[in-house]
Amino acid sequence: MNIDKNLKGKIMLNIQYGAWLVCAAVAMTGFSVAAQTNIQPGTEPTTTQTAVPTALEQQKATKALQEQKALKAQKEALGAVIFNDVSLSSPAGQSCATCHNAASAFADPGKAVSEGAVKGAFGNRNVPTLKYAQFSPPLQKEEYADEWSGGQFWDGRVDSFKEQALGPFFNPVEMNTTPAKLAQALRSAAYASLISAAYGKAVLSDETALVDAAADALEAFQKTQIFTPFDSKYDYYKLELVKLSKLEERGEMVFNSGGMCIDCHLGRVGQRQIFTRFVHHNILVPPNPELPFYTQPTAVNPDGKAFVDAGTGNNPKLNAKDKLVAKGMFKTPTVRNIALTAPYMHNGVFKTLEEVVEYYSKMEKFWPPEVNENPSRLMSTSLSISEDDKKALVAFMKTLTDGYDAPPELKAKLRAHQESLGYWE
Repeated sequence: MNIDKNLKGKIMLNIQYGAWLVCAAVAMTGFSVAAQTNIQPGTEPTTTQTAVPTALEQQKATKALQEQKALKAQKEALGAVIFNDVSLSSPAGQSCATCHNAASAFADPGKAVSEGAVKGAFGNRNVPTLKYAQFSPPLQKEEYADEWSGGQFWDGRVDSFKEQALGPFFNPVEMNTTPAKLAQALRSAAYASLISAAYGKAVLSDETALVDAAADALEAFQKTQIFTPFDSKYDYYKLELVKLSKLEERGEMVFNSGGMCIDCHLGRVGQRQIFTRFVHHNILVPPNPELPFYTQPTAVNPDGKAFVDAGTGNNPKLNAKDKLVAKGMFKTPTVRNIALTAPYMHNGVFKTLEEVVEYYSKMEKFWPPEVNENPSRLMSTSLSISEDDKKALVAFMKTLTDGYDAPPELKAKLRAHQESLGYWE
C-alpha cells in the first residue's frame, strides 16, 4: 500500500508506540479441565483427574491469543491514523489531532474555544484533555445527593469513547461532516486497506458499519498507554524515586488541606491516582466575555450575547426535573497535566493557573457567575490561604505533568512497579 510522506508522518503522531505496535506480546497460558469424580456406593473415591491440553490444543490457544492481540494492535494503529487524518472534515483540513494536540496533553492550549473546519465557526466550550479520560465511568447519579458523575464531554452526555469520537465529526462548528461524507472519505483514504484488514472487506460498502468501525478504532487508540502514562514527577515522588522541592512539598500540603482541592480533585481507580472523581459541580464560574460563540450566526447561537451554558442541565439523558437540578454543573476534569491545558474552565475564562487559584480565594471579585442556580456545596466560602501558599499550590500542580525527565534506571523502576500493580491491564 502506498501512503504519501505526509500521511506517514501523521501516523507517527509522536505516539512513541515503539515495538509494542510492531510486535504484540504473546503470552502462553495453560488451562485445565477438572474431570468429575464419580463415587459409587461401597467404592473408594477416585482421584480427581486434571485433563492436560494436548499439543494441538495448546497451539490453537496460543494462535487465538496471538490473533486477538494482533487485531487489537491493528485497531489501535488504525485509530492513530484516523485521529490524524485532516481529510475527514468538511471542508478538509481538520483532524481530531488539530484540537487535541499530543504535545499538550491532547488539549488545545491557548484557546478558550477552538475554531472548526469552517473558517470562523466556534463552539461554546473549551477543548478538554483526552488524557486519563478513559477512567471516567458512564454517567450516573450520586445516591447521596442531586449530583452526577462520569460520562464524556463536559456535560457527560455520552458514555463511551466510541460515542465521543463521533460527536466532533458531525458537529457543524467542529469537523462539520455527515455520516455519508465521512464514510466516503474513509473509503477513499490511502489506508482503506487497513480498515478492511481490521474489520473485514464488507465494512467498506456499508456506511453505518464503516462509520462505526472508525469510531471503534478511535476508541481503541484512545485507550492506549499514550493517554495514561502515569509518568509525572509526582508519580516518581510517590514511589520515593525523586524528591519534591520545598515549594512543591508545601504545595502538596496546601492541595491536601487548606486549599480544599482534594474535595473534588482526588480520586483513585484501583492503585492509580486520577486526581478527579469526575463529579459534576456548579462552581459558579463567570461568563467569558471574549467567547467567540457569542457572535456566531443565529443559526448556531440564536441567543447571541445572552447565551447561557447550562452544562449538565442540557444533557439529553436527563429528565426535565433533573435538568433543572443539574443546570450550571460541569464534570470535574483531572488536574494531571493541568499546566499544559490553559485556559481553564468550560469556557476558558481563566488564562493561568494563578488566576484559577485567585478565583477560589476571591470568588466575589469575578462574579456574577454564568449560572447562579445549584451551586456546589463546596463553594460556600472562599479559600483562606496566603500568597506564598498560592505560589506553592501552583508549583505542586506543575509536578503533575506527564513526561518527567528521569534517568533511564528510574523510568524502568517506575514502570516495573506500575506494571506489577496492573496499571494497564
